Amino acid sequence: MNNSTEIDLTPFMENTVVKRYEIDAELSGLHGEHNSRTQTIHQITYDETKELSDKEKQTTEKRIAKTTKPEIVHTFPIDKNGNYLAPIGGKYGYMMGALRAAILDLYKDKMQNKNWEGYGIGTFIEHGILVQPNWVALGKELEHPLDKPKVHMVKFSGQRESMNRVYYDVIKPTKIHLVIEITNTKIPENIFYSLLAHTQRLGWGPKGRGQFRITKVLKIKG
Repeated sequence: MNNSTEIDLTPFMENTVVKRYEIDAELSGLHGEHNSRTQTIHQITYDETKELSDKEKQTTEKRIAKTTKPEIVHTFPIDKNGNYLAPIGGKYGYMMGALRAAILDLYKDKMQNKNWEGYGIGTFIEHGILVQPNWVALGKELEHPLDKPKVHMVKFSGQRESMNRVYYDVIKPTKIHLVIEITNTKIPENIFYSLLAHTQRLGWGPKGRGQFRITKVLKIKG
């Protein structure tokens, strides 16, 4: 005889939520990460203009050399519907990273003051905020053709430092929707709002090259 009982923990999880917010925002300039692809790149390697003189006229000679080779392009994971994805939510996503950075930007000088209303905010944010969904769909369009990814010159260190071309896919500006839940009553609301607002001043994604702009904040619990 089976005496087991299935327990639904959903109501108990809901009881731990002190405040809940829905966030509408726009992402632009976000570079690809967490996946890669190979793309044939056409590159001009030599371009020189030289003037030649003779008795009657001057002529211009232009020599251009082109190379074609496969390159690794940093890109986005893709879901089953073909949408590009980015890790916006979750404990280690872009939003939590931005909130951590905002704490240091705004309150680094106050964090050791036990009389400050936000004392302990670093720990409270780390263990008292949940951002969902973990992976956010960004649509199916890039802001460039596949064969013309964004290129950055990046310094590599080693026995001899060198500048190398690194290629990225960049998502077309897109609208996203997030849900942020606060489960710790010790997070002052005014400080949370300041941190959230400051995330718009920070760079998002690889090397902070993306921009994040909040268009609407809706408080739906608390």
